[in-house]
Amino acid sequence: MKIAYQAIVERGEVSGFFVYFPDLKEAFSEGTTETEAMFNAEEVLNLTLEGRIEEGMEIPEPQQHERGVWVYPSAQIQAALLIRKAREGNKTLAELARALDTSWPSAQQLENPRNSPNLKRLDLVAAALGKKLVLSLDCRDESSCHAIDQVSLKKAEADLPPPVRKIRVPAHVKLKERKDA
Repeated sequence: MKIAYQAIVERGEVSGFFVYFPDLKEAFSEGTTETEAMFNAEEVLNLTLEGRIEEGMEIPEPQQHERGVWVYPSAQIQAALLIRKAREGNKTLAELARALDTSWPSAQQLENPRNSPNLKRLDLVAAALGKKLVLSLDCRDESSCHAIDQVSLKKAEADLPPPVRKIRVPAHVKLKERKDA
């Protein structure tokens, strides 16, 4: 399960770029360049989701939108939302606390985006919720993806065995048969 929301980027009427999230009406930003606008969009997404979590507001399911660009919130917010989603309809906070052999306030902190549980803790939480912790790294932009692809390609080429060459033996040369063949 991934946590990401689609942002719509539009060129401003006079200059710059305007970015908004259709699923989160209060989340919008701008920038003088498209790169700056997307950086600001990530910040506003983090602030919006963090505010909704702290206020106990609903977090809408992300939807696909025409012309949308996926934007991922910070790792802390993703962790808090993933734990919250995995727990919904599965276990109460009190049940999760008992399964983790911890207090209710400690279990509640797992859904706080200002808290940063370590990987060991996240793995224990996932197991207590009947889930498996899976990590992945995605490219921030096309240039970093391209650079990774080039490195992977060169490494893959280096790991390949040397090509087999066929040697044409002149007819007048007699080859001895190998005895171990």
